[in-house]
Amino acid sequence: MRNYSYGLDWKVNGNFSNETHVNSSFTQRSEFPRFLSLLLGYYGVVVLIVSLAGNMLALAACSKTYHRNPSVLLGCLASLTVADLLFVLLAAFDAGIHFAAHGDMACKVEGVLTETCYTALILVLVLISYERMQVVSSPILARVRRFRFRKWLPLLLWLISLIICSPLIFFFHTSQIGWCENTALGDIARQIYYGIQSLFLYTFSLLFMIWAHCRIFRALAKHSSFRKGTSTPLMIQSERKLTRMLVAVTATFCLCYSPYITVRTLKYFKLTGTSVLWRTLWRICELFVFTQAAINPFIFCFFSRQYRKACKEILRCECRTKKKGSPKTRGVSATSLELKVGDLRQEPTTTSRVSKNATRDIEF
Repeated sequence: MRNYSYGLDWKVNGNFSNETHVNSSFTQRSEFPRFLSLLLGYYGVVVLIVSLAGNMLALAACSKTYHRNPSVLLGCLASLTVADLLFVLLAAFDAGIHFAAHGDMACKVEGVLTETCYTALILVLVLISYERMQVVSSPILARVRRFRFRKWLPLLLWLISLIICSPLIFFFHTSQIGWCENTALGDIARQIYYGIQSLFLYTFSLLFMIWAHCRIFRALAKHSSFRKGTSTPLMIQSERKLTRMLVAVTATFCLCYSPYITVRTLKYFKLTGTSVLWRTLWRICELFVFTQAAINPFIFCFFSRQYRKACKEILRCECRTKKKGSPKTRGVSATSLELKVGDLRQEPTTTSRVSKNATRDIEF
């Protein structure tokens, strides 16, 4: 069995275990400070518990709100929650299993699924940024876009992520001492794959998200005077709060993943050392990624009144039945603004006819 008292073996994106030779791995692990490994281990356990509880509650709140007012944004937020929840479950699975007793298949499946969660998380964040940019730039056109197809976009992104990560099934294998490693095809193949992944998947996606959010803030500032005449103060406040929430989610992802992606790239290209300082930095970067999975539920709770309301109903076991004669409303746009049908009657006839499809309470 693995000796957990000399370091964290939890794998993030298939890379938590040491990818060096067996003898050097034992030497490195024995030199790692015991008190530091215990501190990081206890911190990981706390993050695991908080992440499981928070993401399960967030998923239930998203499901409850989506059932009342379906929207693309809620589907994307639910996908983020599923990715974080599956990620921590796979990390716990990796920490508690000895892969030598279960064969290479368990290692391959766990590694590919972990990478798929990471890839889907990035693609869903890109989709959220794009949807939000479209809504702010042209809200009327965003409302009339067909929701029937767009509601399946998060599932489509998961399928694309699985296809992108499927070649990794040839990378992962079980070492002689039971570790799950991604060195089956050698260092060069790993450098090529993860180099392309870091450049195209992470860097380009991050640049697009930054550009999209800059356009969103410029559009909000440009149309603020016009929107004050056609929207209520509550709607404007809800829109700004939603934008800040999405920026917080994206910024958290960037801050937690950028150190890990950078150090991982340096490590795979043999640009890091084997000193205690480098290995401590590597462990901390791993824990940043692990911590990110527990932060999003707190961001939702801080920014969203509707999320807090749904969580309170779930914790109090309040299963309210819908009154007869109250039709189920659907938010056809990607916004989660708190819109009221009565507030839309002052708009022109065409706009009102389109906007009546909006939900009366879509704030998330």
